[in-house]
Amino acid sequence: MKILVLSDSHGSFTYMRNVLSKYENEIKYVIHLGDYAKDVSEIVPFFQNYEFINISGNCDFGSALPSEKTFSLYGINFFITHGHRYNVKSNIIRLAYLAEEKNAKVCLFGHTHIPLLMCNNNILYMNPGSISQPRGGTSYTYGIIDILESGNITARIFEITKTGNNVIMNF
Repeated sequence: MKILVLSDSHGSFTYMRNVLSKYENEIKYVIHLGDYAKDVSEIVPFFQNYEFINISGNCDFGSALPSEKTFSLYGINFFITHGHRYNVKSNIIRLAYLAEEKNAKVCLFGHTHIPLLMCNNNILYMNPGSISQPRGGTSYTYGIIDILESGNITARIFEITKTGNNVIMNF
């Protein structure tokens, strides 16, 4: 049960379209963590096999979408936010406290455009980086979370290169 995680597409559809096409028969859910939330509404008509979950980010001016969500998928509690309200460019301490308060098993955020994958206090934290405007010497990236039948979770962040996708982080 795989979940595709994207963030910070900022109106650029090239890599987003390629990644969605690659996993179309493997993945049911796509989570977009904001900046630009409208990108999801523009790409949905082309990818109707997916169920999209998205939130707004700091560049989603006037969006009616919430800036964060808490929900359950496959029996796992998720907390998702863009991250700009929690100072994630400095550290994830505030975000970690909130994830614990919300009883999340998975906490997803974006905003920094730099991928991060870690586990702390039995919570998986993932920032998939940016699918269109990478920073910090990284490349275009996205994440995949796999919830196994046992309830265990595996997560990976993939880097998009001209020769295909290469795993750059595993959890």
